[in-house]
Amino acid sequence: MDEDGLADAFRTGSAEGVRAVYERYSGAVFTIALRVLGDRDLAADAVQVTFLNAWRSCGSLEPGRPLAPWLFTIARRAAIDLYRRRAHAPEPTELQDEATIALPPSMEGIWEAWQIRIALDMLPAEEREVVRASTSGGSATPRSPSSWRCRSVR
Repeated sequence: MDEDGLADAFRTGSAEGVRAVYERYSGAVFTIALRVLGDRDLAADAVQVTFLNAWRSCGSLEPGRPLAPWLFTIARRAAIDLYRRRAHAPEPTELQDEATIALPPSMEGIWEAWQIRIALDMLPAEEREVVRASTSGGSATPRSPSSWRCRSVR
């Protein structure tokens, strides 16, 4: 298919037209993205973003306008956008000590702890101490309810 026929097929948004454009230009788009990004994985992502953006705006490709420069402009902009996102993303840090990161408690965990606290407060003092000792394994630090081993009563 010649360049004009390819552009016309792409402009309609047909699957065959998009596939033909991808087959013809994906290598060049990858090269453009790789030169901008310097990373093969990001360049591959940029290729996908480029063809998605091109497909979304295929109606803006004017008849008679060459397809390749239009597509390469989209590729360059997609690669630059990915580069900017990567530049603004926080650098991953290596975790030195898991104790340094404290996640906030979940609402379910807070609710569960509150319900347990109410139930414990309703027990007589002697029974409350037995429950606390049995659930904390004899230590001063209580374990989570999910680690309790409860026997079913029949």
